[in-house]
Amino acid sequence: MLNFLDAPHIRNMQRGLDLTWQRMEVTGHNIANINTPHYKAQKLEFENLLLEKIAEVRNNNLYSHQMRYSGERGKERLARELAAVRPEIRTDNRTETRIDGNNVDIDHENLQMSKQKIHYDFLVQRIAGAYSQLRHAITEGR
Repeated sequence: MLNFLDAPHIRNMQRGLDLTWQRMEVTGHNIANINTPHYKAQKLEFENLLLEKIAEVRNNNLYSHQMRYSGERGKERLARELAAVRPEIRTDNRTETRIDGNNVDIDHENLQMSKQKIHYDFLVQRIAGAYSQLRHAITEGR
């Protein structure tokens, strides 16, 4: 029996919410330190880490061979390996935008915050919609 609360699409959206929230926290931290001398902006890195993991898996010939011949077990293993990728907070030491050594660009940070807010709201609506469909199915449309 399918446990809807643990369905892959719900888990992925919840993970997206967590990631988006973490990005908003990092951006808020950058904004809070806009006037701190020598503060370097931080960024939450995830997509590139995920792409690197996918490339690593594809380049591993033994793993590719195993995936072709193992069917569902191989897919489950790939899903577990990709789910194990965790975001990392990285500091931008390459740019300096002000004399005091602080490289926080308030326009960029505000744009990132707005972008993440929209993404977060979208994911919340999608999850609410999924639960609404479940409620509709349970009550047979009543």
